[in-house]
This record gives sequence, C-alpha cells and structure tokens, in this order.
Amino acid sequence: MRSGLTHEVFKQPISYRFDLWQPPGGEVGGSLLVCLHGYGQSKEASLHFGRSVLHGGPVAALQAPHPHHVRTADGRGGGFSAGFSWVSSYEPEEDILNHHRFILHVINRAHEVGWVAHPRAFLFGFSQSVSLNYRFAATYPESVQGVIAVAGAVPSSWRDNPERLDVPVLHVAPTEDEAYPRERAQGFRKLLVASTDDLTWLEPPGAHRVPRSAYPIVGAWLRVRAQAALTV
Repeated sequence: MRSGLTHEVFKQPISYRFDLWQPPGGEVGGSLLVCLHGYGQSKEASLHFGRSVLHGGPVAALQAPHPHHVRTADGRGGGFSAGFSWVSSYEPEEDILNHHRFILHVINRAHEVGWVAHPRAFLFGFSQSVSLNYRFAATYPESVQGVIAVAGAVPSSWRDNPERLDVPVLHVAPTEDEAYPRERAQGFRKLLVASTDDLTWLEPPGAHRVPRSAYPIVGAWLRVRAQAALTV
C-alpha cells in the first residue's frame, strides 16, 4: 500500500428525537408550535417552553442531535448530565441542512397523525436554535406560520445581505442578556426590520434565559397570528 494520507467520510444515520404533546382539551387541528432548546439543554427544556406558552394547540419538543457533558447544578449523577447542541463551527452546513430536514419531518408527522390541519407550524427557539430557525423560515416560508426567537441571534451571513422573511416574527431580547448584550441585539433588530414586515420586538428585564414575563405575551401573540392565518 502506498504511503500518504487520504481523507474519507463514512456516513451513518444519526438519531433525531422529539416529543409530540397535545394539551388537555386542546383543539385538534390547532396550530402546531415547534420548540427548539438552547445549547446544552434537551427536549425536556423544549417541552417546558411549549407547555408554558399556553397557546392552546399541539407542541413538538425537539432535541438537538449532538450530545456532550454538562455540569449539574446539584452535583447529582456524578456532577454531569447530557446536554445537546444543534450545530458546531466544523462543517456547519451539514448541521444546518439536517436541521431543515428535521423540522420538515416533525411538521409533516404532526399533520400525518391528524394533530394539525395543514403542514405548517410556528417555530419557537431559544439561544443557539434562533439563527437556525430564521434560516429555516427564510428557506421554507410555506411551512412556517411565524417565528418566536428568544435570546438569540440572526444568521451571521445576514449581516451584509439579510434574507427575506415572509412570516411574522416575535423577537425577545432580555435586557441583561450576557450572551447577546443590548447593543449587539439592536443590530439584530435592524436586520429583522429589513427582513420582515411584521416584527414584534420585546426587551423584558432578564438574563440569558426565557423570561417568565414573556410567556403570556408569546401565547397571546401566537393566538392572534394563528387566528389571522385562518382568515387568509
């Protein structure tokens, strides 16, 4: 065998896990809310987001595919638990494409089981998943009813040429967010103004998390936009 170095890729299926949840007394055929967690979290956090919004419809709680160790606050389980991430700086294009496929599968699955009348959904993202959801909405506007983004960024590639978002957007930028300080968040706001004709921008007090005060606002926003979609 000749000496030297070759680079090869051996691809295998990767598991993408999600839960579907219907609230007690929820309206079958109501608007689907697809929830994505932030870096180091899991689909339990996604489900918590969706259930706390109280929009009256079904929720899909998604889990990112890449596991890693995160420290537990109480030291249980040896001090570590499993956290998950959506994308890394190593060949992110593949992660972005897989994210798109995952969202499309979940939306179609909820429609297939009869929980929603149409294969469309609202997207809820926190932190790392926000920019991914914006990319999806720009690529598949026919599958998206609206985007809710909390404590996250717009795609870095939009800085010079923001893509069009033909869907309503609710962006929540906590005032004390250490990951995305207010000055940086204002730059995201300018890009979103150029991207969508329906932007709701909120700056509640809070650090890098989903502020409790935002949940009823997000729920009301969802109900209004869902009702508006029915009349179109």
